[in-house]
Amino acid sequence: MYLRQVTHTYIIRKEDAVSMTPEYRFPLKRKRGFLHIGTSVSYLRNWGVKPSGILIYLVSPFYEKSVSLNVTIIIGIDDVIYFPPSIQYIVEENTNLLYRGSDFVLSKNLPQSSLKSLKKCSQKIAKLLKNMGYRGVCGIDFLLYNDCVYFLEINPRFQGSSFLIEKALNSQNLSLYQINFRAFYGHIKEIKNQIDKIEINYSFHKNGDIREYKTYSDAKLELDYNSNAYYDFFADKYYIMLKDWKEKIEKQGKILLNLMRKYAHIKISTLLDCTCGIGIQAISLAQEGLNVTGSDISQNELNFAINEAQKRNLKISFTQADCRYLEQVFNNNFDAIISIDSALPHLITKENFILAFKSIYNRLNKGGVFLSSYRDYAELLKTKPNMAYPIRFNTEGDKEYTIFRKWKWDKDIIYSKQYVIVDTEADSKLYTNSYKQWAVTKSQLLAIARETRYSEIYWLLPEESQFSQPILCLVK
Repeated sequence: MYLRQVTHTYIIRKEDAVSMTPEYRFPLKRKRGFLHIGTSVSYLRNWGVKPSGILIYLVSPFYEKSVSLNVTIIIGIDDVIYFPPSIQYIVEENTNLLYRGSDFVLSKNLPQSSLKSLKKCSQKIAKLLKNMGYRGVCGIDFLLYNDCVYFLEINPRFQGSSFLIEKALNSQNLSLYQINFRAFYGHIKEIKNQIDKIEINYSFHKNGDIREYKTYSDAKLELDYNSNAYYDFFADKYYIMLKDWKEKIEKQGKILLNLMRKYAHIKISTLLDCTCGIGIQAISLAQEGLNVTGSDISQNELNFAINEAQKRNLKISFTQADCRYLEQVFNNNFDAIISIDSALPHLITKENFILAFKSIYNRLNKGGVFLSSYRDYAELLKTKPNMAYPIRFNTEGDKEYTIFRKWKWDKDIIYSKQYVIVDTEADSKLYTNSYKQWAVTKSQLLAIARETRYSEIYWLLPEESQFSQPILCLVK
């Protein structure tokens, strides 16, 4: 069973951790030779200050702006019931990280891709537990960080949020505790459809020993990384935001196909565009006669791409997938894989790049080629401009568009805020959304590529490739 987990390591002595970043969590401790859950989870800023009485640690990085999630399930003899996820409120008090409430209302604002990943992970865990003979209620904790769902732990008991689920079930004359009883001694399949339709519109905060529940959420969801939300938001306007999207469809396929044929050691027949967006390169290469598959994390952009392919009578298979984990969606390999127009810098970290490069490698046929294009970030880092490009103007029907993107720099991270103003005779509307990207340089990308298994690595510059951006060419 494949599940992503937060990276951790055992630390026995303080000296073992000298070279490590000091923001870590300490969830386990050892007493009398047994490893078990500790009484608290601690946040340590200074290695000189340790939770007392702990002899051995399970240490993991502390992820700021991550979201703690919980899913309650009930495993019966004949089926499994999955309740909606809740966001857990975690606060720091005297270096201890404490649970202070749950929010089923706010969790509905999570990206659809994250909710789908959460459901898939929960199903895998439930299947394993069911096969082991587990019955009854169970809570599963996850962490959402960098648009990725990480498994944390299983809690074989009712959860702190169970009373909110109970309130929602009571409205349908059901009880969580009765369902839990049926999981051991009866059947739950016959009520599963009824439960699946129930919405849990409650949140609560603990104030001392008092649990104050509400039918709304007064919290704000802040994700450190969510390019999916940005592209979902602008999916139906993205072609307007590009000054030459039709020209790209007509020209880019020919250029990219010539490069693939030049560097690949096999005939190029099948291709995956693993960050296809609204389908520019996928459509362009399908017009060149390739058997094209397109994938992206943004379902809204995929829907736009599907419509554009149908307009052109092109048979392209589009499916939602994370380029870091292509193996979760695709069993087949491809002769070529592409990621064009600076899509991968949304991955933010070296670790995510390595995951993507390895996943892409595993989906390539031997002798196949992977092309990815990037802005020349090394040059941009010299001046750190505050605009991605000059203000653009576009028109469609009676609508006039003003388009610009502001950049705010934090070392080599770019915080981008996109503005699209739509003017008609009747009114004006402003659309805005944000994302961030890593200004990853060519030398950094080369170093990342060398940590993977590609046999050949090339940089193809615009004057050589005739493409608008530098292209990293990797051959399997």
